[in-house]
Amino acid sequence: MDHTEMDQIGRAWPASGGPGRWERGAAAVEYALLVMLVAVAIVGSVLAFGLQVKALFEVPWPS
Repeated sequence: MDHTEMDQIGRAWPASGGPGRWERGAAAVEYALLVMLVAVAIVGSVLAFGLQVKALFEVPWPS
């Protein structure tokens, strides 16, 4: 293992034993991507099935 790899490990896991700033930042980006993926799935499903679901709840009124 060379010196740069040791520096990266030291930044990711500081002496306190917990994840460092670099590791927390990576986790935040991963969670943001997951939230974005869920939002895209919700918007896509509403656009795809919105009119079909609306038709299920429409009650024809006698004229």
